[in-house]
Amino acid sequence: MKICDFGLARDVAFEIGELRRSFEEETTTVAELAPPPAAQPLQRHLTEHVATRHYRAPELILLQGNYTEAIDMWSVGCIYGELMGMLEGTEPSDREPLFPGASCFPLTPNPRHHRDGMYHTREREDQLNVIFDVLGTPCAEDVAALTREDSKRYLSLFEQRQGDGLKSKLPHVDGQLLEFLSSMLKFSPAKRITVDQAIQHYLLKEIRNVEKETIADKLIALPFEQEPDLDEVQLRACFKEAILNLRREKEAAAGGA
Repeated sequence: MKICDFGLARDVAFEIGELRRSFEEETTTVAELAPPPAAQPLQRHLTEHVATRHYRAPELILLQGNYTEAIDMWSVGCIYGELMGMLEGTEPSDREPLFPGASCFPLTPNPRHHRDGMYHTREREDQLNVIFDVLGTPCAEDVAALTREDSKRYLSLFEQRQGDGLKSKLPHVDGQLLEFLSSMLKFSPAKRITVDQAIQHYLLKEIRNVEKETIADKLIALPFEQEPDLDEVQLRACFKEAILNLRREKEAAAGGA
């Protein structure tokens, strides 16, 4: 089975500048913000959201411009935790996302308080508060590692807490499974388990097929990403041509073999 979904896709050189400006405008009621570093001249801004709210990593919520593939490990952890909620011991009516926040400042704020950051630090259904209620607020070391001073100040406004722990959300789940889940849900992206480490975990031993795995030997670059202006029709045409070229290369290689 092959699945392709470009619903939230973007080019690699995603323009974070627009989000920075949004954060600066909407948090002026929270604290006096120092101007952020000048944004690099990046590519066009395709969409405002990098990930759906319930699966959005903390560094995305806090608009860190240097995010890595660790954001995907957070999302995988959220999905894995959600699947655990389908194990025996959870009533179907109680199944829900692991972190079911109702708003997420500043990207998807409460519409009645869309410019009030202070409100969201106290709103229990805000995405960060929902995360902190389970995992606890980040330690000083993790906060210090953030690249934006305004994000650090924003975090300082949240109620400090230890969190109830993943066991409180998934009381019927084995401790070893929760340990694996916890390794994906670290506030600090540097402390999260990597993809390579995750697929080598003993829990995946019986379903992993190493022989079918391939690793790209170079970064994938699509020439049309350098185009300054692409509307939806042109972008679709470029995607189609890239797919056809790949198919032709594979067919040529197979014929030569």
